Amino acid sequence: MPPEKAAAVILRVVEANRARILIGQDARLIYVIQRFAPVRGPALLQRVIANALQKR
Repeated sequence: MPPEKAAAVILRVVEANRARILIGQDARLIYVIQRFAPVRGPALLQRVIANALQKR
């Protein structure tokens, strides 16, 4: 995401007085995994990252 677009998202979220600012798909994915799988989330994220690095 370009910096200008990220800044616009941050301003919109701050103006809406929201507690979280999620910039990008990776931030949303991490948030959802932590939210719905707080205990198993770190292990799941570790596998996702390992698989992504292997595909490089």
